[in-house]
Amino acid sequence: MAKKTSALDYTQAMEELTALVKKWENGQTDLSCAASDLERAAFLVKHCRDYLRTVEQKVEEIAV
Repeated sequence: MAKKTSALDYTQAMEELTALVKKWENGQTDLSCAASDLERAAFLVKHCRDYLRTVEQKVEEIAV
């Protein structure tokens, strides 16, 4: 799994998040990894939300 880094772009974060979801849906995660997987997923969701907020603010600035 990739490290927490600000260099992680939106596409990479979404791909990693999608892979985690598929792993859970397929029952491929064990209990020992569940907590760290959930922590990583929460980080990825926050990262994507923050990125989208930034893009939205830039679009609003341009539109004004």
